[in-house]
Amino acid sequence: MRLQRLSGREPAANGVFPCCLVRTYLATQELGDVQSWAQSIENDMRTIASALEYVHQGSGAHLGPDGDDDGGD
Repeated sequence: MRLQRLSGREPAANGVFPCCLVRTYLATQELGDVQSWAQSIENDMRTIASALEYVHQGSGAHLGPDGDDDGGD
């Protein structure tokens, strides 16, 4: 009797399993997209940081606090 009840549930469970696989596959693809996006943003931020460092070292490092060459007020 119990076997009959369990086997009656099997077709419903079989319909759920492929659906779960598809959802898992799509979620994995989305994670890959997020990782790719994050790496792209990280590379862009490194480029910006390098450019800011270059500008700071090349032009602004010798100026005084008030923006002129004398270093004073």
